[in-house]
Amino acid sequence: METREEQSAHSRDRILVLSADGARQFTGAAEQLGWPVMENAAAGKALREINLSHPIGVVVLVESDPGVVQRTTSLIADLRKYQSQLPLVALAAEHDEAVEQRLRAAGATAYLAGDSASAAEAARLISAARPQPSERVNPPELVPRAGPPSARGAPAAAKNVHRAAPSPRIRGRPPSQRG
Repeated sequence: METREEQSAHSRDRILVLSADGARQFTGAAEQLGWPVMENAAAGKALREINLSHPIGVVVLVESDPGVVQRTTSLIADLRKYQSQLPLVALAAEHDEAVEQRLRAAGATAYLAGDSASAAEAARLISAARPQPSERVNPPELVPRAGPPSARGAPAAAKNVHRAAPSPRIRGRPPSQRG
């Protein structure tokens, strides 16, 4: 039995579980943790759910059927396109090298298969892939603000410096090329 502290941690660290072709044994464990499970997930429905629930990551369940693998690959590519910062863990019952390569190329952050494919391991990978607050960078100032120095704030040496006037701009050909 989980303590209240563990239950609140799970609700705070919600992970969305997507399945392109029905439920699997993993969905029961996910529901016990309080993670929402979306069966027969399509990109539009999944993106709406992500915007509503603000999960810290997504677990995408992968079936061995080639048609389902194609839909899963497409789903991951769409999620990566519109939610580039969100960690995506692909979870398969059996390891398949070709499927793993396709899912990683589509944008899966991690791939788990076989005995290592568990809710705890998926949550650990998502937690490790999340950007930490110290890694978030504020956008730089695009145009630095520079104005004339005020009389009080200008350095003493700069107050009495005489600057030469800029050279005049001449239009047309230089005098040496005029005919």
